[in-house]
Amino acid sequence: GKIVRTSSDADADATPTLRRCHRLTHIHTTHSLTPLANMPAELTYFNLRGVAEGARLLYAAAGKSGEFTDNRIPVDVSKFSEGVAVAAPQFAEGREAGTFKMNMNRIPILVVDGATIGQSSAIERYIARQLGMYGSTDVEGALIDMIAEHIKDISKSYQDEKKKGPEAAATWLKDSLPEWLGKLEATLGSEGFAVGNKMSWADIKLVRCKASESHSSAPCMQSSSCEAVRVLAVHASS
Repeated sequence: GKIVRTSSDADADATPTLRRCHRLTHIHTTHSLTPLANMPAELTYFNLRGVAEGARLLYAAAGKSGEFTDNRIPVDVSKFSEGVAVAAPQFAEGREAGTFKMNMNRIPILVVDGATIGQSSAIERYIARQLGMYGSTDVEGALIDMIAEHIKDISKSYQDEKKKGPEAAATWLKDSLPEWLGKLEATLGSEGFAVGNKMSWADIKLVRCKASESHSSAPCMQSSSCEAVRVLAVHASS
């Protein structure tokens, strides 16, 4: 979706959290870039957002969307019960040929300079480093990893409750999510970005953290303490 920069008047009136949100939604933030390898890299995933969306958002945030190949394999999720060969024949062929062995016969994979990288987090970390979005120091890099781990913990907590049924998931969204997000927000930086003074992988993780409809409609998403994450999710879902 197209991101519209928030007005300066709105910035002036906003809470610190809202100001962070306003800066982050200007997705083409300028920052120094590490020279890319002999790109373009080739990202392969289904024609879905899924676990490859973080990698795509990193390239978009750096204004580099045209400098990688976004290979989207057709899939009909309604036919998964009939087997992967029916639901996603191109993927089944690639798996049989060993194309995806570096991700244990799964996707996504990122092919760059003849090397194949599996695991979505490893792919995102590689791209973030290449794009200068992994912090300016080792400490900032560790803080970025910290936020990514916090978000993984939140997601796991929700998924654990979701397995118990719709009622447990709804209770978690109402009672536990506000507390989780309050704790998460307390770890974010004070210069308009999750870590340091420029956009990083941690900011992209925040975008993905709230990209689901169920989270966006949770009661806490109407409160100012969650506003940054809520508005960032609008971009990820557009």
